[in-house]
Amino acid sequence: IIEETLGCVGNPCVVDDSKGGNVSTFRSAARQIQRTGRKIVIDGPCYSACAILADMARKNVCVTAKGSFGFH
Repeated sequence: IIEETLGCVGNPCVVDDSKGGNVSTFRSAARQIQRTGRKIVIDGPCYSACAILADMARKNVCVTAKGSFGFH
């Protein structure tokens, strides 16, 4: 679910442009990240539900200087 939700492959999963989406889907992905310990790198825009995921899984999330969050 992580790959489909965030559009990334590999470990770490590098997010360079996420417009967000269905909150329930992103929450499910966050729970999977927490269970598996998978690392997520925010290296670009992470909006809406993506930001919720990053907050829920914050122990596994790194934000680079190019990473940004958007809320509405």
